[in-house]
Amino acid sequence: MYGECVTFPVGTQDWIYSKHTIQPSAPIEKLVIYLLFRYRTGTVWFDDVGVYTVAPMPVEEEGQLKLDNLDFDFMVVPNPVKEEGIIRAYVPGTKTKVLKLYDCSGRLADLFELRPGLNEITWDTRHLPNGMYFLYSSEPRKVVKTLILR
Repeated sequence: MYGECVTFPVGTQDWIYSKHTIQPSAPIEKLVIYLLFRYRTGTVWFDDVGVYTVAPMPVEEEGQLKLDNLDFDFMVVPNPVKEEGIIRAYVPGTKTKVLKLYDCSGRLADLFELRPGLNEITWDTRHLPNGMYFLYSSEPRKVVKTLILR
């Protein structure tokens, strides 16, 4: 996996988002990430650099997803969102949950009600300006950062 790169365009741009996925053939014991720019000068700002793992999901023999032991979780795809994204969530138990969407100044921008079980909500972002948003759950406390970029 040594030397894998993501390319970015040359010149001045607003927001540039890039994602690089590595699917290792064996477990990774140590990971070092260098953010290097070759042959260019100037100023660069990084808003977010992250390393994420994909958790294996339990499956029954018939190929059905086993949902009895899963915890509450949610995500936004794609991230960043252009005009429409999808909020995927799993809510265990029998109670509904509410996700709150805040803009970067802390103002409430939207609410999403989640039913028990699997949820897939189509999220229309055309009424929101470009920028950084935070999808927040209070119980259990979890925050997912998402970008709206058109």
